[in-house]
Amino acid sequence: MTIVCISGYVGSGKTTVALKLAELLDYPHLNITFKDIARERGMKLEEVQKLAEEDRNIDIELDKLIVKRAREMGGCVVSTWLSPWMIPESFKAWLEASPGMRASRVAGRENITEAQALEHVNTRDSQNIERYKKLYSIDISKHEMFNLVIANENKSAEEVAGVIAKALKEFEGR
Repeated sequence: MTIVCISGYVGSGKTTVALKLAELLDYPHLNITFKDIARERGMKLEEVQKLAEEDRNIDIELDKLIVKRAREMGGCVVSTWLSPWMIPESFKAWLEASPGMRASRVAGRENITEAQALEHVNTRDSQNIERYKKLYSIDISKHEMFNLVIANENKSAEEVAGVIAKALKEFEGR
C-alpha cells in the first residue's frame, strides 16, 4: 500500500480532497498541522506560525512526527504542506487553485471577509515559502517532483479524489 501525499497552498483543498480520497481508497487520513498545535496550546493559528518563524524546532518536530506516523501506517493519505518532500517514496499530488478561489474557501471556513482571507492566504503562502526554504532548502513553489499537479478550482473534492485515485492506480501498476 502506498503513502499518498496531498499538498497545496492555503485553501487549496488539501484536507477536503484527502478525506474524500482516504474514503475512496479505504485508507486512514493523517493530518497533523499547526492548527492542532494551536488548539493544544490554546493559541491562535497566527501565533503558532509566528512562533515557528522564531523557533525552528516547532516545524522540525511536527514534520518528524508526520513522517514517522505515515511510515508506521503504510498505506495512508497525508495532507500537509511538506509531506511530499519529507516522504520521497510516496505518491505526490499538488492541488492548484487561484488566490481568489483559495481566499473564498478560507473566508467560508474561518468566517472572515474575502478581503481578510486574501490577505491571510497571501501572507501564509509567502511566510511558508520563505520559512521552508530557510529551514529545509525546500522550495514549495516548485512542483516538478510531483506525480500529479491538478487544478481543482472548478472541480468538486470528489472529482479531484477520483483523478488522484486513477493516477495512483496507474502509478502502482508500473
